[in-house]
Amino acid sequence: MDVMSAPEARYVRDDAPEQPPRVTRSAAGIKVERNKQFIVPSSHDFDRQYAHVYFTRYNSFKKLIETAATNKWPSKHVVPKLLDIEKEKECVVFGVLYKDMPLKPNILDEYHARENYEAPPPERSKYNSDEDALVLEDMSGRIVLIGDALDVGTHVSGVVVAVLGKALPSGEFQIADVCYPRFPPQKRLPKIPPSYVCLVSGLNISKNDKARLSMQLLSDFIQGNIGSTADQELAASIVHVIVAGNLVWRLDDEHQDLPLYKKRTMIPESVGHMREVDLFLAQMGINVRVDLMPGPHDPSDAILPQQPMHPCMFPLARNVSSVKGETNPYETTVAGRTFLGTSGQGVDDIYRFSTEEDRLRILEQTLEWAQLFPTAPDTLGCFPYHMTDFSDPFVITSCPHVYFAGNQPSFATKLVTGPEGQQVRLVCVPSFSDTHTAVLLNLATLECEPIQFDAP
Repeated sequence: MDVMSAPEARYVRDDAPEQPPRVTRSAAGIKVERNKQFIVPSSHDFDRQYAHVYFTRYNSFKKLIETAATNKWPSKHVVPKLLDIEKEKECVVFGVLYKDMPLKPNILDEYHARENYEAPPPERSKYNSDEDALVLEDMSGRIVLIGDALDVGTHVSGVVVAVLGKALPSGEFQIADVCYPRFPPQKRLPKIPPSYVCLVSGLNISKNDKARLSMQLLSDFIQGNIGSTADQELAASIVHVIVAGNLVWRLDDEHQDLPLYKKRTMIPESVGHMREVDLFLAQMGINVRVDLMPGPHDPSDAILPQQPMHPCMFPLARNVSSVKGETNPYETTVAGRTFLGTSGQGVDDIYRFSTEEDRLRILEQTLEWAQLFPTAPDTLGCFPYHMTDFSDPFVITSCPHVYFAGNQPSFATKLVTGPEGQQVRLVCVPSFSDTHTAVLLNLATLECEPIQFDAP
């Protein structure tokens, strides 16, 4: 796998001595195709058990993982069910991983602490420990996995795997090798002239005035109102903007200590923040198409997939036809390049429940596992998909050209090459409120670079 080092950030400042003539923007020949697979049907049903999510996932992966395992171990005996394993005989079995973690938050522990006036379990940045163990499950049973072929620390619940090994008299399964679903097929890239997609996330509009100035610089840059001639030519080649969640800061109760009769007459600060977002989107949408994804801080669904934010929250932007509300996760095709991404919840959750420190590596792992949110619904909320009505929409069935995660601590990128020559540009999009950095991706070459907006 080829690792592309992160380039030095380009800076755009608002103290240029003079403004050159604006450059005309052209998006001729750039076709955008939306994918609606993450839209939850209006007839959704929340009465079902979440166990069906794993059954649905297992069924969605069954043919993929069987094909991958047969190609990797053509002469090995395949056991269709865990209950059919014979002890001390080498075989291949399939299933869904469950990670047993003593430190993982448990609602029963929280309830017990509250009922007995005890301190609740402490929040942690990571919940892994030396006592963690992996269990393989299918629709017939489960078995504990042991062996160095499968690293307990870097794996999480919900990953579908095939394992080669044998059952021990103790009832455990000794792993000799492991197989993941192979990279899905990828469409060929048509040749196009240089043009760019801008990725930005984590605006987190709040009382941070410096972040507001940087955000206005971003808007002015995309509109071609600031910068040198070279900056304006670059801005004119931006054909698409993707806002990957967290438009406003966390929508907690802003006046929780005030009495109720005072709260009823107060306008929350978040209303003003949404108005700023609305103006920001409307300004950019006049010049370029803007796709708007919800994030964990935004007024949208608390479970995945998050649905598009309601247009009534954007009275200005909803009148601009080029501003589109999208789901999280999000998939679209721009000039023949498939973009697949999230607002970062999957990467953040895996980071908390694994020993992996590199968020770009976590993003790569989800591509290898062919799953956007493997930890849902164990530690990440999601819609209760049922195998009789749905397939698992979080399964990556087509290899994207660009795969991104928003709201990350810093910018990182990598070019991953698959076994059949697939090439995927991985991008960790940094939180704009913390780094004042957006990402420009060249559609012609799939190269990307950070661009920083410095407000003095």
